[in-house]
Amino acid sequence: MLQSPPSGKRFSHYPRRTTLSWSPVQGAATYTVEIDCYGCCGANRWCTDIGRTHKMVKSIRSTTYTFNFVGAQPGRWRVWAVDQNGNPGGKSAWWTFSYTR
Repeated sequence: MLQSPPSGKRFSHYPRRTTLSWSPVQGAATYTVEIDCYGCCGANRWCTDIGRTHKMVKSIRSTTYTFNFVGAQPGRWRVWAVDQNGNPGGKSAWWTFSYTR
């Protein structure tokens, strides 16, 4: 389902403008993207590992999402489809990326 950036991608550009893309899911009315950040919510931890959400974007109608990542550190993302009745589908696996500056 996830397409780009490939898991493990390292970026060195600034500003940290990042575009995520994924395959369409049959029956999806919208998509939700969750972006996690290593070290943003607690030292040496992912936000989700301590019960927090770094960024969640709902009601995306396309199969891409562009944002500015928070810092020169690791990040990860996942996506899931939501049907016309508001029922979420299964979440994708996390894919990681990192920024060096």
